[in-house]
Amino acid sequence: SATSTKCVVVGGTAHTASAANAAVLGGSTNTASGTNSGTVAGWSNAASGTRSVIVGGTSHIASSQDSGCFAGNNNEVSTGAASVALGGTSNTVTGADSGSLAGVGHTVSGAQSVALGGESSTVAGDYAAALGMTGSRVTSSADRSVLIGAQNCELNTALAVAGGYDGTALTPDGTDNNLKWRIKSSDGTMVLSSTLTQSGDPNADYAELFENAERGQLPPGVLVARTGRRVRVAKPGDRVLGVVSAAPAF
Repeated sequence: SATSTKCVVVGGTAHTASAANAAVLGGSTNTASGTNSGTVAGWSNAASGTRSVIVGGTSHIASSQDSGCFAGNNNEVSTGAASVALGGTSNTVTGADSGSLAGVGHTVSGAQSVALGGESSTVAGDYAAALGMTGSRVTSSADRSVLIGAQNCELNTALAVAGGYDGTALTPDGTDNNLKWRIKSSDGTMVLSSTLTQSGDPNADYAELFENAERGQLPPGVLVARTGRRVRVAKPGDRVLGVVSAAPAF
């Protein structure tokens, strides 16, 4: 039924368009109750936000302004304006300008944030992202951070990229939890729970480039000392600068 000004129902079964300029096109048991809202195909979807839209899928809710749900099942976009759920099942997006893409059971509450793939995770930080994570959480303190390929982990550090794994369900406590690696963009700090392995050489090192003060090539492993702005093979009593490396990691 079409019950308001300039609203329309075209095709389908048991639809309701109850707001001005609302439209329901095809599908079954869909509702468009927001001004300038609409649904296209799908089943049992409800577009109640102003200028909201639902295209396909089942049992979606788009109740925030300028929001949308496309395909998938049981997704909800509410509270935050200009947000979207694309595919997936039982995802909830409440942050403004945020979204979910595929995945199952995610909650995205941070502004301008996103969850892509994975299952049962939360993105609460602003400008944050979760990529392919399961049972994990990006906290509200972790603004501008990304959690990648994680399971049962918690990221509580801002301006960071991290990943990790734990076989036991996460008990959130507002800290960095079960992470195996983390890189902070703010200061360049990298934290690893295991060993950094360099391809071809397990002994990763950091090197500086100096000109050789002597003729010929200094072999790897030789201790060197400074002589002006150059280096030479260290002699007894010299203050050793370092050791020659053939393939430094940094």
